[in-house]
Amino acid sequence: MKLIIFISFLSIFSFNSNAHDYYFAFAEMELNEESQKLEVTLILNSHDIDHWLQNTNFTLLDLEKPSLEKNLKEDLNNFLQSGFIISSNSINYNLIFKGILLKDDGNIEFYFESQKKIESEEITISFDLLMDKYSQQQNKLIYLKELEKETYEFLPSKTSHLIKL
Repeated sequence: MKLIIFISFLSIFSFNSNAHDYYFAFAEMELNEESQKLEVTLILNSHDIDHWLQNTNFTLLDLEKPSLEKNLKEDLNNFLQSGFIISSNSINYNLIFKGILLKDDGNIEFYFESQKKIESEEITISFDLLMDKYSQQQNKLIYLKELEKETYEFLPSKTSHLIKL
């Protein structure tokens, strides 16, 4: 009987010790033709955000509150934007945090908009979010351009791409 309990405990522990077997973050980006600003959605697994939150005084439940606490919002914004950078001609475009959605599938969507109008015909996207934490991290960006989709893959060996708008 003790052996069955021990095996059950061991299997549950090993299942929970690795939150997920894949390491992906996704982004969708589109240029708003009217405002000439980029709209960006970052999609991360809630386990990754939960792990990041362990270094703060907040939990995933705090993300569900209608109004995020200012400190959490700033820290989260800084964390996400340190791993997703839009630049052109050596100038970084700051992103404004617009919202968050916790999905039933275990993912969290973070919504951003570029602070300034995009005045260049091409931009560089650096997307190395979580690559310092997970050596197998792969990030993908889908750029929605009119009726087309362009997909870019970001790996530890290639963390940036030039994108024509």
